Amino acid sequence: PAGMIETQRVLLDLQKKEPGVVQRLFADHPMSTERLRTAEARVAKLPRDVVGRPLRVAQLREASRNVVAARPAWDKAREASALLGDQKKLPEAEAGLAEAVRMAPREGVLRTLHAMALAGLKKQPEAVAEGREGANFAPDVYLGRMVAGQLLLKPEPAAALVHLDTAERLLPGVAQVSLLRGRALEALGRRPEALASHKQASERDPNGEIGQEAASRARSLE
Repeated sequence: PAGMIETQRVLLDLQKKEPGVVQRLFADHPMSTERLRTAEARVAKLPRDVVGRPLRVAQLREASRNVVAARPAWDKAREASALLGDQKKLPEAEAGLAEAVRMAPREGVLRTLHAMALAGLKKQPEAVAEGREGANFAPDVYLGRMVAGQLLLKPEPAAALVHLDTAERLLPGVAQVSLLRGRALEALGRRPEALASHKQASERDPNGEIGQEAASRARSLE
């Protein structure tokens, strides 16, 4: 409860220093002194032992600063990633995402998006390196793990499998993950497990292209 109050105080403080940034972050739910006072009144009614729980204020302030600092990079990435689906504009997308990464190199999702652009341009070594960094900086993000797993299939199937197992844990039930896991297991010579993973992919996507590829691979392993 007290953390909620401290969060609003931090955001109000940031709004005074960087009003434009905070307004964009909370455009649909703006910070205000009135909202802070309302929250304080509600917290005051809670039991004392609940209100008195220790705060991690330093970590909160640091995290808030990081969010604000990375915002321009995310704005750049949003514009660039919108071009990823257009093959003719991939060079422009890659350049924009590379700039976003230079602005915020520790933002894992930005690294993953840049890896996708590099892969689309068939710059495989660079894509693999960037995909790995994306998963390293954002280990609990499904997209980063799935992309890293796909990019590492050929050069490092064992590492790919680790990423894909994590992707499955983060977002269970995705047919593409099962198919990629099957391919990694094939490359590692683990045929029974590969067969099971391909069958799982086929069951998850019985009428789609992923399911058809998985079924074909399963038949070749039986």
